Amino acid sequence: MKIYIASRSSDRKLVKKLNKRLEQSGHIIFDWTWHKNTKPYEKHRKLAKDYSIDDLTYVKRCDVFILIASEFPGAGSMTELGMALFSYSCFRKPKIYVVGSYINNMFFYHPSVTLLQSIEKVMEKLERV
Repeated sequence: MKIYIASRSSDRKLVKKLNKRLEQSGHIIFDWTWHKNTKPYEKHRKLAKDYSIDDLTYVKRCDVFILIASEFPGAGSMTELGMALFSYSCFRKPKIYVVGSYINNMFFYHPSVTLLQSIEKVMEKLERV
C-alpha cells in the first residue's frame, strides 16, 4: 500500500521512524521528511511551491493517509488533511486515520476519518495487510 504520514514538521523524527517501519513491512512510503526548512515562506518561495505540489500529489496518490494530531496543528498538515478528505469524497480513497489525543478539529469527525488514540494501533492495522 502507498502511505503518507502528515504531521507538524517538529515531529519529523517520529515520521521518519514510522516510515522506515512501514517500508520494512513492504509498503510504499511518500516521504516529505527530507524537505529543507522553508520558513519564512516568502524567503523560500521556490522550495515552498515545489514542496506544496509534491506533498499534495503524494496525498492524492496514497492509499492510506495518517495525520498525527498535535495540540497546535500545523497549517501544512491541515491542508493535507483537507486534500485527503476531498480525495476520499471523490474517489473513496485514501483511508484516513487521525491519531493522537488532540482531537480538536471538526473535520476529524468526518465519516471517512478513523480516530485512534495511538500510532501503534494504526501500525498494527497496516502491518497486518
